[in-house]
Amino acid sequence: MIGFFIFAFVLVLAFCTWFPDYVWLLKPIVVVVGVIWLVVKIIGLWAGSSKSDNSSIEDKWDEYDWWQDNQGFKK
Repeated sequence: MIGFFIFAFVLVLAFCTWFPDYVWLLKPIVVVVGVIWLVVKIIGLWAGSSKSDNSSIEDKWDEYDWWQDNQGFKK
């Protein structure tokens, strides 16, 4: 969200500098970019949540055991 506000601020400054006659377009452009950004963010979260992490704690223990075995600790 902070990135969107920074982008909007830079967009406002650029528009005021380069296109002073079209300042009235600032609000619609910021709203459209915000909606597009929100939709992309929601789709990204939705697509990321479809992947389920079915790994169990035993899998993580095996990784730690492997790490300890390679540290030179002989049994």
